[in-house]
Amino acid sequence: MVIRMRLYQLLSQIYASCIGEVSTDGAIQRSTGKGDGDKPTALVLSYEQFRGDIEDLAATGQVRILCLKEHWLTRLMFQFYPEGVGLAKHVPYFNPTQQDVTWAPKQQYRAFLKQFLPRLFDRLGVDILISHHVHCRQDFDWGAVSDELGYPYLVINRENLFVSEYIRNLAHRRISRLGQFEGRYVTVHNKVAEQVISGSGYVSKNHIHVLGCIRMDRFLKRLKTFGRPSQEKPAITFFTYLTRAGRGEDYGPKAQCSSVHRLLAEIAHENPAIEVIFKVKPTFYNTWKRMFDEATANFPVAVDQLDNLHISTTLPAHDLIERSNVIIGFNSTTVLEASIADRHVIVPYFGPWQEERYSEHVYLPDKMHLFNVPSDIEDMKRMIFKCLKSQKVDNTFLAERRSLFEEYVSPLDGSATAKHIQLIKTIYQEHRVVQQSVSTKRTLYDGVPGS
Repeated sequence: MVIRMRLYQLLSQIYASCIGEVSTDGAIQRSTGKGDGDKPTALVLSYEQFRGDIEDLAATGQVRILCLKEHWLTRLMFQFYPEGVGLAKHVPYFNPTQQDVTWAPKQQYRAFLKQFLPRLFDRLGVDILISHHVHCRQDFDWGAVSDELGYPYLVINRENLFVSEYIRNLAHRRISRLGQFEGRYVTVHNKVAEQVISGSGYVSKNHIHVLGCIRMDRFLKRLKTFGRPSQEKPAITFFTYLTRAGRGEDYGPKAQCSSVHRLLAEIAHENPAIEVIFKVKPTFYNTWKRMFDEATANFPVAVDQLDNLHISTTLPAHDLIERSNVIIGFNSTTVLEASIADRHVIVPYFGPWQEERYSEHVYLPDKMHLFNVPSDIEDMKRMIFKCLKSQKVDNTFLAERRSLFEEYVSPLDGSATAKHIQLIKTIYQEHRVVQQSVSTKRTLYDGVPGS
C-alpha cells in the first residue's frame, strides 16, 4: 500500500531503518542520521556479496559506509517487474525492447525511484552508491537513477579472474547483450578484466579503473607474519572444484574430479593425525555435495564420522592457507594466493583435463610449471605425502608466481584499498557541485503527494 499510494517519505523512513552503518572495526549497527559531513558517505547495495572489501574501506575511517541487504532491493523491484521473468535472465532487466514484458515496468520503476531515492539519500546523507557487479540486476536501476540524479554510481566489480578462454567468452557474451552501462565508474582488479569488460562494449574503457583487489591488501600484509604450519598436526586444504555448474553439461572430466575427492577422503580415513579440510563455495554446495557423496559411496566408514575430515563453506581462505601444510586447488584464485605464501601447492591437472576438449576450461594451462602437478592419482598421493614431510618449499619460480599474482589478482604493494579510497574521494569532490544543485531542486517536491 505504501508503494501503491506513492508514500515516498514514509517508505524512505522504512528503508532507512533497514540500512546499517559499518564501523571501523567491521561491526554493523543501525544508521543514525546523516553522519558528521566531513567525509563521503557511500551506500553499498547487496553488501553481503562483498567478501570483506566493504569492511576494509570502512576501517580506513576515510569514508562512511552504509549497507543495504540484497533482499530489500529484490523486494522493491518485484513490486514493479513481473516475477515470471526470473533473476537468472539479464537482458529483460538491463536492455529490454518495447515488446518485452519488462519494458513498461522498468519505466514505472525508474519513475518511482526518481522520487523515492532523493528522499532516502537526504535522510541518510548519501553521496555515492556502490554495487558489486556490472550486471547485478537488483542494483542496476538504483545505480542508473542515482547517477542521473547526481549521486555517482560506482561498481567495485567482484568477478575479475578471466583466465580461461571459456570464462572470457562467457563474460563477453553475457555483458555485450546488456546495452550501455548507466554509471560512470567501474573498478576492476587487473588489466585482463578491464579488457574483457571494455571489449564487450557495455562499459567504455575510460570509465574503468584498474585498482586491484581490496581484500588482498590484508592478505599481503599478513604474509609478512605467516609462521610455519604445524608438523605435529599437519593439515591439507582442498579448495574444491566441480566439472559442472547446477544442471548444465559437464565442462570437465567428472571421473577425475571424483577420484581427487575420494583420495582426500581416503587420506583422512587412513591418517587420523592429518587434518583434511574441504573448502566449498556456498553457491555450489548442493551440487558439490551430490558429487562428493557419489565419490565416497561404498566408503569403509561414513565420511561424516571422520573427526579429522572437515567440510566448510565459511572458513576464511587466508586462514586456511596459513594453517595448512599443503594446498590443493584447481581453477581458483587461491592457487595463486597460496603460491606466494610459501606453501606447497598441488594442482590436479592430469588425465582428461589435458585433452583438447577441456582445454578452454583450464585456468592458466601455460603456467602449470609454477606448481606441483601430478601425472595421475597415484602420483598425487605420493606428492601429497612428500610435501607433508618437507617444511621446505621449492621457490625456484617464486618471482614468476608473484608476477602472475600481480597480473591477475592485485598489486603486491598492497595499495588497492588506498587507491579505492582516493577514487571515492575524487568522485565525491567532482560531484559536490552537482549534488548541491540537486539539493536545491528538491524544494520542488513540496506539495507533491506523498512527499
